[in-house]
Amino acid sequence: MKKKMGLLPGELRVMNLIWDKGPIRVGELAAQLSAEAGWSEDTACTITTRLIEKGFIRRTEPGFVCEPTFTRKEARRRWIRSLLDSIFGISLKQLFAQMLSEPTVTDEEMTELRRMLEEAVARWDREGAMAQDKREEGK
Repeated sequence: MKKKMGLLPGELRVMNLIWDKGPIRVGELAAQLSAEAGWSEDTACTITTRLIEKGFIRRTEPGFVCEPTFTRKEARRRWIRSLLDSIFGISLKQLFAQMLSEPTVTDEEMTELRRMLEEAVARWDREGAMAQDKREEGK
């Protein structure tokens, strides 16, 4: 099931803690949030329960252990796609073109963007070649 990536700031704080710590008991989570943010145990448990209901984390027993249902990297990918689709209403290509047309892009940023793009193209070429090899082996 695809989850909509809308998280409130408090929910994101809980998710970041779970991503950082890995599977964690809700009591430990509440204690960490109390120390870092001054939250009560009830607040931590309420937000954790909300995240379970939304499908962002799963609860396992014994001990009410919380773990994320997807990685931070996957969440970022989904959030970026959601931003492009819902807020900007543009494609990744259009966003990239807009960013490159800005006069504030520095030479260093342009060099880094070029390097990142070249690495991505090389990775796609390798993955495409591997997929082609597998298709040919199946013939």
